[in-house]
Amino acid sequence: AGSRLVGENKFHVVENDGGSLEAIAKKYNVGFLALLQANPGVDPYVPRAGSVLTIPLQTLLPDAPREGIVINIAELRLYYYPPGKNSVTV
Repeated sequence: AGSRLVGENKFHVVENDGGSLEAIAKKYNVGFLALLQANPGVDPYVPRAGSVLTIPLQTLLPDAPREGIVINIAELRLYYYPPGKNSVTV
């Protein structure tokens, strides 16, 4: 069965020009809302230079069969388990 916890969070240091959380989310291919929730108190439009942001790349797989497509409506997330592989695409 294996662990339900997959991935590993990363950290991003905001540079002088900053960039919005939306741009940073796009750079790491994570959702804007997930990035916002992982970094409470950070201005989403102009994060302060030098701020260290948590990039939420770690996730808990749903307690469901690991086959095909699994949709977690509460998380607004889709999981794909390719046939014959021990991997998941989120």
